Amino acid sequence: MLRFLISTAKEMNEEKPENSKKRYSDNTKKIIDEMSQKDLSELFSIYHFKKEETVLKEQKRWRDITSDTSFSYKALDLYNGLMYRALKTNLSNDAQNYLEQTTFITTALYGIIPISEFIKPHRLDFNNSISINNQSLKTLWKENYDNFLKSHKQETIISLLSSEFENIFSVAERQKLTKVRFYEQNSSGKLKQHSTISKKGRGYFLKAAAMEECQTIEDLKKLSFEGYHFKDSNEQNELIYIRRV
Repeated sequence: MLRFLISTAKEMNEEKPENSKKRYSDNTKKIIDEMSQKDLSELFSIYHFKKEETVLKEQKRWRDITSDTSFSYKALDLYNGLMYRALKTNLSNDAQNYLEQTTFITTALYGIIPISEFIKPHRLDFNNSISINNQSLKTLWKENYDNFLKSHKQETIISLLSSEFENIFSVAERQKLTKVRFYEQNSSGKLKQHSTISKKGRGYFLKAAAMEECQTIEDLKKLSFEGYHFKDSNEQNELIYIRRV
């Protein structure tokens, strides 16, 4: 069986609030407690925001999470970056059910969660430099991330993660991931890869897998989506998709 891992997104859509209550893990509680106590100067340093209003908004989010006065949102609905928009556009109900059964989001606040999990709006990733009990976020979550892969060792894990999130796993566990790469090819045959191509490609790929309800690697290799087609790779545990432009 296939399982997919995707990253969070900075852009959020807060149009579908819920009053869902959630029990937090010990790691999540530690992070919330630490972040809710940060003053504006500390948050400026953590986030590198330029505008005070943006920092004030994030400070209020953390304090609202602490006081349990903020709304919750289904993660798939909340995140709204390039990958998520490509994934969610015209998604059928069956495809959404497939995603809820197969797809997990790697986060810096909650660990690895199902795509249908209810979460609080916040900005936090592994590039934010904060210390929790003298541990970086990466160190804090490494065991949790590794344990996820160990608990799914009978399944094929497809990584649609950026390096920021892939690198949280230990080297030994990371090698078990099947990675997916996306390229555009011009008329002269030259391949191009950059963040926009990768983000949109991940969304289109996962949507196609969900619409076709893929169950195996061979099913994934048969996919064609938004002009992308599978190409054999010289590397093990790697899927490559190319689109001519």
